[in-house]
Amino acid sequence: MDAKVLGFLRVANAALAVTTESGYGRIIGVSGQNAFVTGNVTGAVRNAALIITAKNLADCLAGTGVTVNTVRPGVVREDAAARGERSGPPTLLL
Repeated sequence: MDAKVLGFLRVANAALAVTTESGYGRIIGVSGQNAFVTGNVTGAVRNAALIITAKNLADCLAGTGVTVNTVRPGVVREDAAARGERSGPPTLLL
């Protein structure tokens, strides 16, 4: 819990002076799938705590131009490199 939630708050706190002064900024926390999955209580609590913390921070910063969000990456089931697919941005054909 310390690394995920307190780490998020420490980094956010370090960015707040600059972002609120400029009237623009983005603070993003990376949660996880376990926030909404049963079977892993510590993972669920840790990720849910981050989501709740970010929501409270977003409410506190409303109207300042600073946006606070969390993202919850999904599960990757296959390795694209193993299938020989190219990684990176798509190639544009003009």
